[in-house]
Amino acid sequence: ITEDVEIISNPSPLKRQENELPNLQSKRAIAIGKLDAQKGFDMLIPAWKKVYESFPDWKLDIFGVGEMEADLKKIIKSNQLSMTIQLVGQTKNIKDELLNSSFFVLSSRFEGLPMVLIESITCGLPIVAFDCETGPREIIKNNDCGILVENGNINELANAMKKIIVDEELRKKLSINATEKSKKYELSNIMNKWEKLFDEEIIKRNS
Repeated sequence: ITEDVEIISNPSPLKRQENELPNLQSKRAIAIGKLDAQKGFDMLIPAWKKVYESFPDWKLDIFGVGEMEADLKKIIKSNQLSMTIQLVGQTKNIKDELLNSSFFVLSSRFEGLPMVLIESITCGLPIVAFDCETGPREIIKNNDCGILVENGNINELANAMKKIIVDEELRKKLSINATEKSKKYELSNIMNKWEKLFDEEIIKRNS
């Protein structure tokens, strides 16, 4: 027995204003998530070390709290990266933090459908992400609004971040694509899909 399946994404919790654009000149990358093994910040830190060696004027801010905070601080300190990586903790206005960044990086070992990626493209942010199981490749297709790299490959993650940093035109292109793609996750579009689904179900039951 087979049944029709309709996949409808969650809407973006952020609402983008027409005049809102990310600061692609900010020399700041951003990562967001619980400080635990899943989010892979223990891989992001050594990847950023490779970025820092080539671009010492760039910064990485990691937002979140969790049980690995002390361990991550040790990794940052042991690699002498305290001047370029900050564990910022929580924020009440993640939209402003996203808009004040040049790109978002996701280093997760695994995901569902990360809402943070939907939030990022809502703000027009390019993405660099591990191609982990489920999630990133549903948002990034053919490197249209970001760059996918082999899951767990620290060197590839570093190289992708370097590529976005060095190529301003690429950042702009990915940002434009991200903004355009984010429209499909607007609340109005998601609600229209639900209404259409309900209408079709009513028609089936009455036929």
